[in-house]
Amino acid sequence: MRGDSVTGVNGTTVKTMTSLEVAREASISYRTLDYLVRTHLVEPTVDARGSGSARRWSAEDVALVVVAARIMHAVGGGYRPIVEDALDQLRRLPLTWWPETLTLDVTEDVTLTVKCRAV
Repeated sequence: MRGDSVTGVNGTTVKTMTSLEVAREASISYRTLDYLVRTHLVEPTVDARGSGSARRWSAEDVALVVVAARIMHAVGGGYRPIVEDALDQLRRLPLTWWPETLTLDVTEDVTLTVKCRAV
Protein backbone atom coordinates (compact mmCIF):
# COMPACT_ATOMS: atom_id res chain seq x y z
CA MET A 1 0.00 0.00 0.00
CA ARG A 2 1.36 3.37 -0.99
CA GLY A 3 0.97 6.52 1.07
CA ASP A 4 1.97 7.89 4.43
CA SER A 5 1.50 6.61 7.94
CA VAL A 6 -0.59 7.90 10.82
CA THR A 7 -0.43 6.98 14.48
CA GLY A 8 -3.63 5.47 15.78
CA VAL A 9 -5.29 6.02 19.14
CA ASN A 10 -3.56 2.98 20.64
CA GLY A 11 -0.15 4.17 19.43
CA THR A 12 0.17 1.79 16.48
CA THR A 13 1.29 3.08 13.10
CA VAL A 14 -1.10 2.54 10.20
CA LYS A 15 -0.23 2.97 6.50
CA THR A 16 -2.72 5.25 4.82
CA MET A 17 -3.62 6.61 1.39
CA THR A 18 -5.02 9.94 0.25
CA SER A 19 -8.52 10.23 -1.19
CA LEU A 20 -7.11 10.69 -4.68
CA GLU A 21 -5.09 7.47 -4.35
CA VAL A 22 -8.17 5.63 -3.05
CA ALA A 23 -10.36 6.88 -5.90
CA ARG A 24 -7.74 5.69 -8.39
CA GLU A 25 -7.47 2.30 -6.64
CA ALA A 26 -11.27 1.84 -6.75
CA SER A 27 -11.59 3.14 -10.34
CA ILE A 28 -14.03 5.85 -9.30
CA SER A 29 -13.90 9.63 -9.45
CA TYR A 30 -12.94 11.73 -6.46
CA ARG A 31 -16.48 13.13 -6.60
CA THR A 32 -17.97 9.64 -6.27
CA LEU A 33 -15.69 8.91 -3.31
CA ASP A 34 -16.77 12.17 -1.69
CA TYR A 35 -20.43 11.17 -2.24
CA LEU A 36 -19.79 7.81 -0.52
CA VAL A 37 -18.31 9.66 2.47
CA ARG A 38 -21.04 12.33 2.66
CA THR A 39 -23.74 9.63 2.60
CA HIS A 40 -21.87 7.67 5.29
CA LEU A 41 -21.45 4.51 3.20
CA VAL A 42 -17.69 4.63 3.83
CA GLU A 43 -15.55 6.60 6.25
CA PRO A 44 -11.82 7.25 6.28
CA THR A 45 -9.64 6.35 9.25
CA VAL A 46 -8.65 10.01 9.56
CA ASP A 47 -11.30 12.48 8.47
CA ALA A 48 -10.39 15.93 7.19
CA ARG A 49 -10.65 18.66 9.81
CA GLY A 50 -10.91 22.11 8.35
CA SER A 51 -9.42 23.72 5.30
CA GLY A 52 -6.21 22.24 3.96
CA SER A 53 -6.45 18.94 5.80
CA ALA A 54 -6.86 15.63 3.99
CA ARG A 55 -8.74 12.42 4.62
CA ARG A 56 -6.47 9.42 5.19
CA TRP A 57 -7.61 5.89 4.35
CA SER A 58 -6.37 2.62 5.91
CA ALA A 59 -6.13 -0.67 4.01
CA GLU A 60 -9.51 -1.77 5.37
CA ASP A 61 -11.08 1.57 4.40
CA VAL A 62 -9.71 1.19 0.87
CA ALA A 63 -10.99 -2.38 0.61
CA LEU A 64 -14.50 -1.24 1.63
CA VAL A 65 -14.42 1.53 -1.00
CA VAL A 66 -13.32 -0.95 -3.68
CA VAL A 67 -16.15 -3.36 -2.80
CA ALA A 68 -18.67 -0.47 -2.82
CA ALA A 69 -17.35 0.65 -6.23
CA ARG A 70 -17.59 -2.89 -7.64
CA ILE A 71 -21.22 -3.12 -6.55
CA MET A 72 -22.04 0.33 -7.95
CA HIS A 73 -20.49 -0.58 -11.31
CA ALA A 74 -22.33 -3.92 -11.45
CA VAL A 75 -25.77 -2.78 -10.31
CA GLY A 76 -26.01 0.81 -11.54
CA GLY A 77 -28.84 2.82 -9.96
CA GLY A 78 -30.50 1.71 -6.75
CA TYR A 79 -27.30 0.28 -5.31
CA ARG A 80 -27.41 1.91 -1.86
CA PRO A 81 -29.22 -0.89 0.07
CA ILE A 82 -27.01 -3.51 -1.59
CA VAL A 83 -23.83 -1.59 -0.74
CA GLU A 84 -25.00 -1.06 2.85
CA ASP A 85 -25.73 -4.78 3.25
CA ALA A 86 -22.36 -5.83 1.83
CA LEU A 87 -20.33 -3.34 3.84
CA ASP A 88 -22.21 -4.20 7.05
CA GLN A 89 -21.33 -7.87 6.53
CA LEU A 90 -17.66 -7.08 5.87
CA ARG A 91 -17.26 -4.60 8.74
CA ARG A 92 -18.09 -7.39 11.21
CA LEU A 93 -14.88 -9.19 10.22
CA PRO A 94 -11.20 -8.25 10.33
CA LEU A 95 -9.86 -7.63 6.81
CA THR A 96 -7.80 -10.84 6.94
CA TRP A 97 -10.97 -12.88 7.53
CA TRP A 98 -12.93 -11.47 4.58
CA PRO A 99 -14.30 -14.09 2.20
CA GLU A 100 -12.96 -14.28 -1.35
CA THR A 101 -16.43 -13.36 -2.63
CA LEU A 102 -19.69 -12.15 -1.17
CA THR A 103 -23.04 -13.16 -2.70
CA LEU A 104 -25.77 -10.53 -2.40
CA ASP A 105 -29.45 -10.63 -3.28
CA VAL A 106 -30.16 -7.76 -5.68
CA THR A 107 -33.78 -8.73 -6.37
CA GLU A 108 -35.85 -11.86 -5.88
CA ASP A 109 -34.44 -13.32 -9.09
CA VAL A 110 -30.97 -11.77 -9.24
CA THR A 111 -27.91 -12.32 -7.07
CA LEU A 112 -24.58 -10.58 -7.37
CA THR A 113 -21.25 -12.10 -6.46
CA VAL A 114 -18.65 -9.49 -5.55
CA LYS A 115 -14.93 -10.13 -5.24
CA CYS A 116 -13.84 -8.90 -1.79
CA ARG A 117 -10.20 -9.94 -1.54
CA ALA A 118 -7.08 -8.98 -3.50
CA VAL A 119 -7.89 -5.30 -3.61
